[in-house]
Amino acid sequence: MPSKTYLTDSRDTRWGSMLSVFHMEGGEPTAEVMVFDKAGRDHKHSVYEIATCIGGVGAVVVAGRWIVDIVEGRSVVIPPDTLHHMVPDENGGFEFILWYSETEPELETHDD
Repeated sequence: MPSKTYLTDSRDTRWGSMLSVFHMEGGEPTAEVMVFDKAGRDHKHSVYEIATCIGGVGAVVVAGRWIVDIVEGRSVVIPPDTLHHMVPDENGGFEFILWYSETEPELETHDD
């Protein structure tokens, strides 16, 4: 059974703060909570990222395409090796739980 670490220390970033919630053996995070008080920086991962908004309002920029009106409960799947970043509205406090997966996630969609 792989070793696991839960709730590591929070740390400040250039755009807000980050809390690694869960690590698998090898040290790579599998889930993080991030708070964006200002726009993040373009970056990419070698795995899928599932970004679920848990507070605030803003946009997610994926491969240069702005996905706007991201609100609590909305998720965005970011494919591997795709540049992306988060942009909070003028109030900041754009909060996400970020999940990382080597396989493409199967998400249900709901039309409200």
